Amino acid sequence: MEYDGNTQIAPITTIIKTMVTSSQRGNGLFSLLVVVTLACSIYDLSMTVRHLESQQSSTNCFEETVRKNYFNQDLQQRQALPQQSQIIPHSFFPTFPTDKPIPLLLLPEQLKWQKRMANARHLIQDGVAQSLWLTWWERNATKYPDNLVLVLDLLGARESNNWCSSIIETLTDIQQERLAQRKQRNADNNSPPDPLPMVIVDNRDYAVISYCPGLARMLLQGHNGTLEQRFRNAAEQQQPPLIRYSYRSAVHRRKWQPKFNWVRVGKLLMDENETKPELNDDDDETTDDDQWISYRHRPIGVRTDIVQQVQEYLTINAPSSNSEDEPAPSARQQPFTSLCHPLEEMPRSIHLSYFWDHQNHSRSDAHLRDTVYEVLDKVVREQHVAVNETMTQTTAAADKYWNFQLGVQGENRNVGRKRASRKYVVALMQSRIVVVAQRDEWEDHYRLFEAIVSGAMVMTDRMLGLPNGLVDGESVVTFASAQELREKVEYYLAHSEERLRIAKQGRYVAMSRHRSWHHMEETVFGRPVTACETGTRSIKCPCSSGSV
Repeated sequence: MEYDGNTQIAPITTIIKTMVTSSQRGNGLFSLLVVVTLACSIYDLSMTVRHLESQQSSTNCFEETVRKNYFNQDLQQRQALPQQSQIIPHSFFPTFPTDKPIPLLLLPEQLKWQKRMANARHLIQDGVAQSLWLTWWERNATKYPDNLVLVLDLLGARESNNWCSSIIETLTDIQQERLAQRKQRNADNNSPPDPLPMVIVDNRDYAVISYCPGLARMLLQGHNGTLEQRFRNAAEQQQPPLIRYSYRSAVHRRKWQPKFNWVRVGKLLMDENETKPELNDDDDETTDDDQWISYRHRPIGVRTDIVQQVQEYLTINAPSSNSEDEPAPSARQQPFTSLCHPLEEMPRSIHLSYFWDHQNHSRSDAHLRDTVYEVLDKVVREQHVAVNETMTQTTAAADKYWNFQLGVQGENRNVGRKRASRKYVVALMQSRIVVVAQRDEWEDHYRLFEAIVSGAMVMTDRMLGLPNGLVDGESVVTFASAQELREKVEYYLAHSEERLRIAKQGRYVAMSRHRSWHHMEETVFGRPVTACETGTRSIKCPCSSGSV
């Protein structure tokens, strides 16, 4: 049962005013100290309530302190509050803080992890495994937990032609098992148990919103409209979601324009002022399920296996200083052996990397990537010619040439998605700038965060769905034309301090807000909860390897 924070704080505020009045009448210094202490406690409680109701992705150390204080003190206080009758939960979903990890049931059940797409393993399985507050639960002889959350892997489910009917059949079985469990505990109770909330994780490349019509009605089976009536009678008029739909690709109508030799960026599925995406599958009809569904953009985050490979590279190579032509502000001389070290300042022999097989691909949606390759190839060729023209017999020109790495390193496509390639990670760690280009028809790419966590400054074509926290010119650099790409490459190669600053801020954002567990927790709780902590799993946000 959840309570409205305002209704709990108001009576205590009255007590504070009374105690202040008493202290002003001369009842001594002790009363004043008690007032100050109590006021601080109430402030902490109000901040906790605000965090519970917030949908923002705050991941700072203060939030972690509030979380731990809540565990030690506020939970007992909340349990001691007077019970209120006929109060509707603020959400069907569990709220944070919680006294134990939230159990998740993965659907479809028959699809094992080894058969699921790499997206599911990196973004769903690893996110739950790394989170302190989520855990997997399997249907067995034990009773259904009251706080169970269903997780539908849409990409995996759609591998089957009859996936909708299969999911509905599974939900029917679950409902019957839960009802039988309730009757076993109370033979006179024939009312259906409260609906189980569901998370739909859509990791498909293209921006297409789809789900089974009638899915919400299935979850609400047996309630016969009683929930809608209860919510209308509740003090809070806004109906909470029963299904949270998180989609990977945030943009549609993105298209290559031959006339301009560049992409049209398209349009967001849902902007800040909308509650429902504009686009649905052609075969899906809008139903009354929509009132029970909320939508959230959930881009690809940081792969844990990439972070582990970065740490392995540091352990083996341990570079100790910057290259002579790139002095760093800290003038660091100690070895770089940890993710906590300023990796951006490492010696990096490759000025720029762009991982694309320009010659050996047959894709029809890669015009932008080919164009970016051609621009970069022309830039480095012209720079080499310019160096040759200014070179004299007494000039050592070898270190004046820009070293561009253009082409694939290690395994790519399906193999590269499944596991991190050491050769690829080594190339990332040796690159000062990494350029990323999206597909012609969709946004979001693994390489964006893979490059950022390596300490390189990342340049990407303009993205409407830029991951939360990344800001152009502060933590990443975007370009919207071939000319802009060229100009910014030349600028940042000539301005090392600015490049290092952007790379550092980008890595901080990635490691503190976009790890796999951040995204899964945000999907379940509405916000990340495993934040900057000094516990057993991680050290500081940008230092966490995910393997401690």
